[in-house]
Amino acid sequence: MAKINAPFKGDIVGSFLRPQALKIAREQFLRDGISELTLRAIEDAEIRELVRKGSWY
Repeated sequence: MAKINAPFKGDIVGSFLRPQALKIAREQFLRDGISELTLRAIEDAEIRELVRKGSWY
């Protein structure tokens, strides 16, 4: 069976749920459990993971 390449590319439209790790990190930040720098590092890591997951197309 021949592979057919579609003449279009799909895009992801909409919102993603916040990962549990991010929810926990933000809660810790609000309670002075972690620094803003640590929170940003966790956010950046979660964004990279989301982009990695969306790179399937």
